[in-house]
Amino acid sequence: MRKTLRYIIPALLCICLLNACKKGFNEQQSVPIPPETPDLSAQITQSVTGFVNNENGSPVSNASVTAGSKSTITDQDGHFVINNVTLSKTAGFIRIIKPGYFDGYRTFVGIQNEETFVSIHLVPKTGVGTISAASGGTVNTADGAIVVLPSNAVVIAGGNAAYLGNVHVAAHLYDQDDIAEWSKKMPGDQRGTDSAAHLRLLKSYGMIAVELTGDAGELLQIAAGKEATITTPIPIAFVADAPASIPLWYFDATNGLWKQEGTATKNGNTYTGNVQHFSFWDGATGVPVVNLTTQVVNNALQAIGNIFICIRRQDDPNIGTSSFTNNQGSVSGAVLANTALVFQVYTLCGGTSLVYSQNFTTTNSDVDLGTITANLGDLVTVTGVVVDCNNAPVTDGWVIMQIANVTWQMPIVNGNIVFSTTSCTNMNSNYVAVNWGGSQQGLTQSITLVPGANDLGTLQACGVSTVGFVDYSIDNGLMVHVAQPRDTQKIIAAWNGQDETNIITIDRDGNPVPNMAFAFSGGTALGNGHTATLFDSRGFPTGRANTYNPPYTPLIVDITEYGASGGFIAGSFTGHVQDQNDLTDHLVNCTFRVRRSGL
Repeated sequence: MRKTLRYIIPALLCICLLNACKKGFNEQQSVPIPPETPDLSAQITQSVTGFVNNENGSPVSNASVTAGSKSTITDQDGHFVINNVTLSKTAGFIRIIKPGYFDGYRTFVGIQNEETFVSIHLVPKTGVGTISAASGGTVNTADGAIVVLPSNAVVIAGGNAAYLGNVHVAAHLYDQDDIAEWSKKMPGDQRGTDSAAHLRLLKSYGMIAVELTGDAGELLQIAAGKEATITTPIPIAFVADAPASIPLWYFDATNGLWKQEGTATKNGNTYTGNVQHFSFWDGATGVPVVNLTTQVVNNALQAIGNIFICIRRQDDPNIGTSSFTNNQGSVSGAVLANTALVFQVYTLCGGTSLVYSQNFTTTNSDVDLGTITANLGDLVTVTGVVVDCNNAPVTDGWVIMQIANVTWQMPIVNGNIVFSTTSCTNMNSNYVAVNWGGSQQGLTQSITLVPGANDLGTLQACGVSTVGFVDYSIDNGLMVHVAQPRDTQKIIAAWNGQDETNIITIDRDGNPVPNMAFAFSGGTALGNGHTATLFDSRGFPTGRANTYNPPYTPLIVDITEYGASGGFIAGSFTGHVQDQNDLTDHLVNCTFRVRRSGL
């Protein structure tokens, strides 16, 4: 099985080939495509791993991730692994549940006995308004979407009991002006089945998520025989070619595909349609797809894993999607049928360098590009055994390794790690073994990787606590405890390489204002030779305080631990600061221990 990599996105789900097209997309096909009815009953055994982030790209911890019959919980980095699960060969998918967010879904085409990597950003359930169930009404989102409920049209979900209280509407309009973010947040992989049950790849003209809840938080739905109305703005780039009417599709959480149901009509720069239930809705046109598979090897015919792949349209290189090969050098996924594409291979040796390019044109059949030999460096493999403080194999952890300025996070499976990539000129690497389940890690170590086998030997993930926290109070008030893991962003600690260290925490509630942040000078030395240069907190009237204005004495920070990258920075400070705007005096107390970023 391929090991987990920190910077991987799903393999070849070419949603961007449709939606990233800012110059228009010609949906006419040169060859008629026979319809395909997907076989969702065929199953394979595979593994799924990846990362779950929030709408700001920050890790989401303690989220429930389900694939088939197996479930797990994300760690402090939003990382998860589900091994050896039986999923649909055509449309495997995961479901992510986290309170305060719409459920997340990612669909993929897996490979038998191999591992699929996915990355998904959850979106918050933002309340957009309240409607009386008895009289009905309308709510609008800040970005132009509209939800209309008729009178007496709501029931408690899971039954037919009428609901007559207030209907609280949460909604999210997916922003297609930022295609990179849109593709990370939208559910599924943009494949769906039309009214004839034929598989299609969707070009979206407006996607929205809606959830209705009652006064007691109970989930609500539209009553049988009733319809709600949704209106979504058409992305600016798509207005010119937007059809007069388009099919509506909802996301089917039972099979991971969109399903056609209803029609939306164009009215100026919006589409409006009626729906009989609420979930995720997309106004989209559908075009046929085929599946692509290939394997990438170097000049010595060695399969190379973790190689960056990009597939673009030949007529517009700005339209494309990217992926990484797995440890067998393989990639697989859905691409547009009857389209001229280019397959590109890149290395990540201190930058992104194109080393192979091949034009190909899809037809009405699946595509196997066979074995592609690219001008890659020699195969580099990294193996090792990781044990805990009792010398027992670690079963819940990973090894973090930085190679050529790229940080990879490789999970430990039954006490072992296996990783492969291509060699670079500079292979000086740092790494640290982490036993997440035991809240321990080892010390950061260094190695110069060489072509061929690199055995790290037996690593003991022990001796350094992985528990990070920031405790602080203002004016002797309630102590605020920010710990890992919890419902906050991973606390960030970074050294600028010269004199200053920055530490910041941000809530996962979508508020971009830091919960608390501070910076101090004095480099990496231990002791009290450090001075706070910044202190921000929502606890101040204006959010920021001065740490140095006379008559205030410098705010001294006492550092008791300053580990190497991957280690921890710990210390404390106490003293008076001054609100930056109203100049009021405040007493602050802070104790912290935070993992240092990078390696």
